[in-house]
Amino acid sequence: AYIPVLKNNADENQLYLSFVGTKAGLLIKLNQYKESFAECYLLLNESEKSSDTISQLLAINDLGWVNMEMDQNREAIGFLNIALQNPAINNTEKYGEYASFIYSNIAAAYNSIGKNDSAEYFINKVIPLAKKFENLTSLANSLAIKADIMSATKRNNEAENALVEVVNIRKQIGDP
Repeated sequence: AYIPVLKNNADENQLYLSFVGTKAGLLIKLNQYKESFAECYLLLNESEKSSDTISQLLAINDLGWVNMEMDQNREAIGFLNIALQNPAINNTEKYGEYASFIYSNIAAAYNSIGKNDSAEYFINKVIPLAKKFENLTSLANSLAIKADIMSATKRNNEAENALVEVVNIRKQIGDP
């Protein structure tokens, strides 16, 4: 009920985009993929109109994420590569935390299709960013992806070390 009110108030554009993005993510988590696609495209369209780079990156990342959830990893990689082409990705001071979400998802998607070298390349970009921005959820997720990559490439000791770190972080943040 409040989203249309925010949409029509120029002073509340950032809050409006945040609500649309949150709704898209929740719909993905609820496996409501058709609806989440619609919200992702709405977010992309609205963020382009207002030149909001962060919301644009999040919208494209979410389009990749919903495709990953549907096991459409090649399509996901396509969307995530579009996000990686945005010059803002290189400004890690301003956009590094958002870039880490994209790197993490593309690493997972590459891992899912057996392109472990590409997966490892991107996961190794995520971990320092997650640490820099002290985003423990992102760090735990990326370490779990790293463990999958290490396991797939028969580096079991590295996989185990990453998983031990994941468990410790998840305990620290109260995430079972």
